[in-house]
Amino acid sequence: DLDMLAAMEHARWMASRVVSGWRYGPQRDDREMFHPDVKPYAELDADARRKDFDQVAAIPAQLAHTANGQPAFAVLFFRSMPM
Repeated sequence: DLDMLAAMEHARWMASRVVSGWRYGPQRDDREMFHPDVKPYAELDADARRKDFDQVAAIPAQLAHTANGQPAFAVLFFRSMPM
């Protein structure tokens, strides 16, 4: 279910922010490290939930850009290296 995966993505995003010192604030403030989305997924508005949903929905396309199990950027990098 994509909504469940979106909630997991939000938890991952939020954990990375909290570990970096971010905390909840009603308005984003990069200097003070406040962000309005540092709260549980269930408390987000529809626009904030859409960001997480879009991240999860993009995964199949990202995985499709692989070659021989390597991310496409790695394949291009190694092919450009002199032998």
